Amino acid sequence: MKKVLTLICMVLATVLGVITLAACDGDGEGDKITVTYYFGNEQKAENVLKTEEIEVGGKPTEWTPEARDDGYTFIGWYGTPNYVYEFDFNQPLDKDTPVFSLWSKAEQDDNRWEIAGSLKGESLATSNWGSGNQGVDDFLLTKVEGTLNQFTGTFDLYEDDAFQFCVLDFENLTGGKPGFTYQIGFGCLDQGDNTWFEGKANPYDPTPYKLDIIVKQDGKYKFTLTTDNKNPAAATVVVERVGDPTSLDIFFAPVIGGTAIGGGLADPTKHADLFLNEYEIGAENVTFYGEVSLNAGELMNILLLNNWDIQLKSANLDEENGDYVVAQQGQEFYVTETGKYKVSITAPKNVVEKELEGKVVANKETYKTATYTVTVEKVEGEFEKLEGVTYDTFNVTYEEGRGTNYTVYLRDGSRFPKVVDPQLAEGEILAGWEYEVEGGKLGIGSNKDSMKATGKTYTLTPVIKTANDADPREWIIQGSGLKVNGQDASWSATNLKLTRVEGENYLWEATLVVTVPEATDKNPNPASQFQVLSLLHGVNQGISLRYHNVKNPGDFIDANNKSNIAITKSGTYKLVLNAFTNEVEITLAE
Repeated sequence: MKKVLTLICMVLATVLGVITLAACDGDGEGDKITVTYYFGNEQKAENVLKTEEIEVGGKPTEWTPEARDDGYTFIGWYGTPNYVYEFDFNQPLDKDTPVFSLWSKAEQDDNRWEIAGSLKGESLATSNWGSGNQGVDDFLLTKVEGTLNQFTGTFDLYEDDAFQFCVLDFENLTGGKPGFTYQIGFGCLDQGDNTWFEGKANPYDPTPYKLDIIVKQDGKYKFTLTTDNKNPAAATVVVERVGDPTSLDIFFAPVIGGTAIGGGLADPTKHADLFLNEYEIGAENVTFYGEVSLNAGELMNILLLNNWDIQLKSANLDEENGDYVVAQQGQEFYVTETGKYKVSITAPKNVVEKELEGKVVANKETYKTATYTVTVEKVEGEFEKLEGVTYDTFNVTYEEGRGTNYTVYLRDGSRFPKVVDPQLAEGEILAGWEYEVEGGKLGIGSNKDSMKATGKTYTLTPVIKTANDADPREWIIQGSGLKVNGQDASWSATNLKLTRVEGENYLWEATLVVTVPEATDKNPNPASQFQVLSLLHGVNQGISLRYHNVKNPGDFIDANNKSNIAITKSGTYKLVLNAFTNEVEITLAE
């Protein structure tokens, strides 16, 4: 309507020869905006349920759609198409606004639904977000007889356990873990007025139904899932606490996590060598230890309880560790030579509750706050391949003067270790690493993609470029709350590519259309969040450009969010990336 008034004023000004636009436009009182209500989350004309015209600064009318005859049941209204934020009917509006409706529909569901997470229960501790679930019925929920899409399961859970319910995809592993075909998290949990659980925020994907469920009270819990595979956000999980866990004991079972086994506890039958199964209890301390073969650059941490409850990282390293261990600013640590090592963990004796059948039971009052010290010692012997395990051999090779050649042995399910960067001359950059295979070249993963070893040997070389070379990489955006060159973004998308600026070697660009939801009490500072990542031969190289890469960030970028690039104002933006310097410039499009 405001555009129509302005056009009338222009015509009058032309006729009278006087420019009086401001007088005609007035103070905006009486201007109208349109609220459009959609069936589902797609802004298509055929999905419009109704429109409502209100005054600028007014509030829309809350209403419930009529029942449908196609089996769908109305759940609620949302301000974003990914159902992240419920629509607030008490919030005044100042622009045309879409509102999206969430519906559920009961249809036959024959999937295998399981609990997966970081769990301490004796029968569940091997899960590690599904990597130990395959073929194990302990994690399974059973179909409720006579229903289309209802499942139930009862599990012993402990304080700080983190989990979701999911359908696992073991064909596509990420970091040694299966993918989630479907997942149900905290946003679908119905626990009434109880406080047994809480949700864990995820800065990369804030979708409520995907949030981890965190246990606040030990218990034996019965869950009843009602699924919706067409719209997972419409699923519901009803929970009952039916008693205390069968066993309240928590056992120490230290294991080396990291690139060696894809990032954490994997199938113990394949990676038993990474468990530190030996222990000694002295007068003042307890020590867990074991010998293991490690590759140069193997990023490591120590998981104490078969899960992610406590991770020992470089901050826990003994100051007496030798030249073979490198700390990474309080994060993971790694060894510098391929070979055999003894890894030990020492803690005060008071972390031990008791010994039970050759295992150490943790004292719940002390194990979380105790000081743990990690020692890594090189022992005699070459890297020892396990019998019956398939390895790929990678000979890391440098041009003369750029580095010292070495070898790594990667078993099935592991990830590429940290590779030693080559010496670069001024004006050169490292674009990534590659190796020859039948039919072309492949890039190595960013310590995220797990290996499917074939028993072959490869030569791995660095890709070094100058400003005069064309950038061999592709660049993509992953995030939420925006469109990239017209396509909806997500945190799993790999097709949202930047376009190379014509005639330029390292300049890339994209048009971003950002839709920031209205602020609510639950989300007072909403933003569209994303990262820029590089691909070499289609493989993520581990370069994630975030807030600190933004050149001269405008006031529309949240300076408090360093994890991502967070845009706080809706609009159309132009993003330009200088891939030689890794600088990102974002401006409002004209």
